[in-house]
Amino acid sequence: MLEKLIAPFVVGIAVGFVLLFGSDVKQFLLPDYEVTYKVVSSKKLLGPEDVGRKEIPILGKKVSDVYVTQVDLKNSGKKSIKDIEMLLDINSINAPELYRVFYITNPEEMFGDVDFNNFKSKLSKKIKLKEFVEKNEITISVISSEQLELKFIANKAGVNFKEFTEEETVEDHTYVAIMSALSVIIGRLLIDFFGFLVALYRRRTR
Repeated sequence: MLEKLIAPFVVGIAVGFVLLFGSDVKQFLLPDYEVTYKVVSSKKLLGPEDVGRKEIPILGKKVSDVYVTQVDLKNSGKKSIKDIEMLLDINSINAPELYRVFYITNPEEMFGDVDFNNFKSKLSKKIKLKEFVEKNEITISVISSEQLELKFIANKAGVNFKEFTEEETVEDHTYVAIMSALSVIIGRLLIDFFGFLVALYRRRTR
């Protein structure tokens, strides 16, 4: 009877361990300095078929089409990164009549200085962040009247730049493996411990 009560109790403790310490283990596995980025290719926002006219007045320009290209950046490491520079290498077949660069940050306030400068062509932009705090995010959007080809380029000593992917990474597999192993070890220790208590109880009640 007691053995039947032990199993769910042990499972509950193991699950509780994962819930309590899982995030700490995952945090421990993170590199100190890492930036995760995602490039969203040019997507058409508006065209003549959407507004019923040949030209669209937007941001002081009249254009036929409006495209948006985005780059999402997140400090996915454990520490803040100071004086980090990144390049948005942007090219277009035709020179766009409309071209604007915007950005939003998370958090919105107290994010720190963000500087944009032209690089070689007027389309490409060099971005400098005075300090990129851990877990902070910035999304850069480029509004254009032409489709753009954008490449994200960055190189800073000691910083790992990782492209975002929906697929599981090596770090994810490592985390799952460690938590599974710890859960098994804890479960085994608890089963042995409660088994010892049950045996001891039975000896005393004979």
